[in-house]
Amino acid sequence: MVNLKKFNKIFINLTIASIIPFLIWGPFIPDLIASISSLFFLYFVIKNKKFYYFINKPLIIFFIFCIYCIFLSIFVAEEILFSLESSLFYFRIGVFSCFIWYLIDENR
Repeated sequence: MVNLKKFNKIFINLTIASIIPFLIWGPFIPDLIASISSLFFLYFVIKNKKFYYFINKPLIIFFIFCIYCIFLSIFVAEEILFSLESSLFYFRIGVFSCFIWYLIDENR
């Protein structure tokens, strides 16, 4: 009988490791993997109340920078929708980095 937790851990690690080879086909697949992984990680954090992954200085500074970019897009840019399109979803990068941190902690 296959251990389901071990299979899930191997599957997640292989999926994350495959981001670099998937860049050959373009940015869609790696962005999709990062976005879906970030959403699953947010669900996991909220479900298990492990908010300590989000309480560190570099991540807080990154989120403040993302909010600053969004405000600049809204108030300064001539084409607001075009500017928001490029700056609105940077949060997923910070959440994805926390997900990588979680994977490193779990594999020790």
